[in-house]
Amino acid sequence: VWTDFVSADPTIPRPTPMPVLEPDEHGRVHGGGLTFPVLPEDLWRPASPYLDADDETGQEMVVAASGRGPYVACVFLAALPERFDYTGPSDLERTGTAFTEELIKAFYPHEHPRSRDVMTDDIDGRPAWRTEVALDIDDQYLSFTNEYVLVALVDVVDGDGQPSAGVAYASLPEVDAVPSVADVLGQLGVA
Repeated sequence: VWTDFVSADPTIPRPTPMPVLEPDEHGRVHGGGLTFPVLPEDLWRPASPYLDADDETGQEMVVAASGRGPYVACVFLAALPERFDYTGPSDLERTGTAFTEELIKAFYPHEHPRSRDVMTDDIDGRPAWRTEVALDIDDQYLSFTNEYVLVALVDVVDGDGQPSAGVAYASLPEVDAVPSVADVLGQLGVA
């Protein structure tokens, strides 16, 4: 007779719980010393970590189905991973460039970067560096052909007074309900 007493297969990883956004009293989420508003919850959902970074929070929206699975737009905030050895504001461009190169290689193997704008400025009064990468999308299953990737590094000071950088990463296909790069930058703040 078969028993009703069974145990889980130890070789199958346990499902990870769906992440939960924890907005503050102003409807903003925080990560890596940065802050951004919660996007419309009827379209956007909390996202599992993408960046392998500390203090990461993200939101994503499925914009289409492609031959490779769901195609998402996303906005993430996180602390710059320690492997980039950030030393302070004069290091924003070097670390930002290295972070962006790693991100493009990991997440956009099928897309084609056509241009990149790099700027040094400030965000919410703190030294910052950002890049906007325009991508050509060549996927027969998708109705759009353009996407913009925004990476912004902002100099923040950690709790010990040491140099630290917060990262904002946004993947923004040109479809309805997805904000533009200017919209994301206009709402990004320092916590």
